[in-house]
Amino acid sequence: VEAAKQAADLEQKEYNELLAWLTKAEEQLQTVVDRPVHDRQKEYKQYREFCDELKLRCEVYERFRKKAEAQQFLVISEDRWVYLKQKWSYVTAQARVWRWKLDSNLPSQLGLLGDWIHRAEELLESERNYQDTLENNAKQADSALQQHKSFFKDLEGHERELKRIKESGTFGGQVLPRAQLEDMYQRLTSIAERAPKRQRALKWDAHRYRIEMLLALVEKKLPTWNVKYGKQPEVEEMVNDYVTTVENQQLRAQVDESCVEAKKCISAKRLQEPSAKQEVEGMERWLGDAEKRWTPLKVELSSTKTMLEEVVNNWRRYNACLDLLTVWLDKAERSMVLPPEQIGDVFDNLDEWQDKVKVLNDSGNFLIETTTDPVAAEIKQQLLMFNRRYKDASEAGRKLKLQGEVDKGKRDYHEGIAFIESWLEKAEQQVAMQVRCETPELKTHISSLETILSEEPEVEERFKDVSKSAQGLVTTSPQQEVNAMLAELKVIKDRLVKVRKDSNTKVQSLRSLMPHVESLETGISDLSAWVAEGEQLLQTHKIDGNINTLEDRLEKHTAHFANTPHFKGMLDNKNKVYQKILKSPTQYIDRASLDIAMKELNDRFKNCVTSAKDWQMRLEQAMRLWRNLQTKAQAVEEW
Repeated sequence: VEAAKQAADLEQKEYNELLAWLTKAEEQLQTVVDRPVHDRQKEYKQYREFCDELKLRCEVYERFRKKAEAQQFLVISEDRWVYLKQKWSYVTAQARVWRWKLDSNLPSQLGLLGDWIHRAEELLESERNYQDTLENNAKQADSALQQHKSFFKDLEGHERELKRIKESGTFGGQVLPRAQLEDMYQRLTSIAERAPKRQRALKWDAHRYRIEMLLALVEKKLPTWNVKYGKQPEVEEMVNDYVTTVENQQLRAQVDESCVEAKKCISAKRLQEPSAKQEVEGMERWLGDAEKRWTPLKVELSSTKTMLEEVVNNWRRYNACLDLLTVWLDKAERSMVLPPEQIGDVFDNLDEWQDKVKVLNDSGNFLIETTTDPVAAEIKQQLLMFNRRYKDASEAGRKLKLQGEVDKGKRDYHEGIAFIESWLEKAEQQVAMQVRCETPELKTHISSLETILSEEPEVEERFKDVSKSAQGLVTTSPQQEVNAMLAELKVIKDRLVKVRKDSNTKVQSLRSLMPHVESLETGISDLSAWVAEGEQLLQTHKIDGNINTLEDRLEKHTAHFANTPHFKGMLDNKNKVYQKILKSPTQYIDRASLDIAMKELNDRFKNCVTSAKDWQMRLEQAMRLWRNLQTKAQAVEEW
């Protein structure tokens, strides 16, 4: 008990002495801090003496502080301790202000450096206290980091400059307190050691609060995006909100990069501050927990974007199809009461419209599952009414379309049959036609047949189309009509086959005949001219006149008919060619004119040659008589 009483008395005594000293020190500092510096050496000595005493008092204060933390005070109450602590804080703060006044009062740049050291210490000793929202804390931490980097960017230059001044002991010709320079240099050295540590802490704070802020933002936003959706404008607004929040800010990349940078902060702290093992472990635990939070959130963000886009796309498809199909359906319903010829093409592409109806129902059913109950009920009602109207209209349209296809099929069939039959009639006429056995006639007819053969493939294709039309009519036409069509098609097919076959045969036959006809016609005009000239010559022959006239007539006769063997050979050759022509198929050619011409030519040639021989004899006999007459007349005259 006595020991406890002594301890309590000692505690009270030390408290009273420290409080008395602090009160006195407070009064002293209030006087000196605001007073201008007149004698730098003297005042700095006073400051050092004060600091020495403050250091001694600090030992007592530290014992009290530890007792307060452990709640081990014997006689000092909480209020008295708080009062003492406030006094101590004020005195130590004012002591730093006194030191700052002395340092900043140094000449020129050195005074500025002293001021910078004071502000650096204040900055390093300031608490990293984040009491605001996560977003503001993140901004505050980042701002503090940038401020720290900016403030300490010239630290190495300040160290070099102060070291140089400390070693010389003078500045600008003034002798400076060596103790003050040494104190400033030691403090600057301490600043150089502590600044990187604070920068690492601020960097960690910046990344930590950025991660915290972004994770909290995602956790706040996701429930607003993963809900039962409203109509298209509302969902598009949600998509815009997602894009603004996540994509425009590159939120995923921000979190990933911040986590990487946070890991670098932990590695740097582990390497640079080996004694901070427990703090490093705490940082690692926090980052591990943050990454565990982020992993599922990251996956959910991707799936949320996909879902939002899918909902918007289904809304767009649904509304677009509904608008388009409603316009078509209104037109289709009006067309159902019109005569068939006035319906137009409204029912032409029912399969394509059916595809759009499927898109409408698929997108509508998706929206029913993903939208709020009132919106889903509205979509259900729209689909119910539309599908009922569409079913009625499409069934009526298919019947009308089927009837239209039947009518078109019949038109196509009859038009095709009429075209083919018209062509067949012309072709059959050409095939059956007999052509005169003359070169120009034969060439013209061969060209006509070749035209028929060139048109035949197109007609065959038309026949195939007509056959398809007939096949399409089989299921919708009475059996009697079907049988009649099939019979008609068989007849036409047989006629086509026959025209193709007969045309080829006739062309080949006429082509083989052409050389003989051309050969026959070549030179026959010369032969006819020679016969005609001979006939004309024979008609001028007479026995009258004198010997000279008779001799001239005989010379002309002999000269013309000297070519008889030549033209006789030519005639024989033409008769041989003619015989070949006679042996050609007679059903394709008309030889009547040729037969007459050849018989006439042979008869004229024969008659002409026979008459020529007769006149040759008569003219020669007349010449002999004239010559005998002349001989006897000469003898008489001579006698």
